[in-house]
Amino acid sequence: MVQRYEPRTHRWIDLDASTGGGSWPDRGVYTFPVTAADASPRHPRTVALRLQDLDRPGTVTVAA
Repeated sequence: MVQRYEPRTHRWIDLDASTGGGSWPDRGVYTFPVTAADASPRHPRTVALRLQDLDRPGTVTVAA
């Protein structure tokens, strides 16, 4: 499950995450849309994300 925090409503919103294929059985690739309308290279924005995996503990790497 991937969620984004919406500061205006103070709620976590579920993102439509899709699973990509991988060559290792213990790794997965997830893609999901995240937008920040007023973001730019000169004015970056922080987007709070929450990732939850109920199956097993592990590490996460995030790339934009």
